[in-house]
Amino acid sequence: RLIDSEPSVARAQILDNLGYCRLVQGRHDEGFRLLFESLRTLRRFGAERLTTGPLLSLVYGYLEIGRLTHAVRHGQRAFDLAERYGDLNAIKYAHYLLGETYNQLGYEEEARNLFCDLQRRFYPGAPNVPELLLAVDVRTLINLKA
Repeated sequence: RLIDSEPSVARAQILDNLGYCRLVQGRHDEGFRLLFESLRTLRRFGAERLTTGPLLSLVYGYLEIGRLTHAVRHGQRAFDLAERYGDLNAIKYAHYLLGETYNQLGYEEEARNLFCDLQRRFYPGAPNVPELLLAVDVRTLINLKA
């Protein structure tokens, strides 16, 4: 309520953070509404690079409610954008979330490939990362907005 109601990139980033928080709180309808508003605003302002934030938040939300094909679609878009712009943090989170989505879908090979790539790129000294991530719910290990 305290932020300016006029659309802006700054407001969109705040809505992304708030939307993710609402998802974590289990307030899914409100969270999704805020995240889609954030995404629309960022696109309107041509801030494509920043759309990885709300896209990853949407992946988390769709995982939470079991809409896995939606999670894959938004996750792949976030992953592609993060790679294009060299956003290492978003690349890492996209690996986690897409890997978890594929794991929940029962696509173990795709999940393993993502987790192996995550391990190779970000945790080269920790060879057990893929096995760990295949065995646990990744959502309990990460915080997108920390």
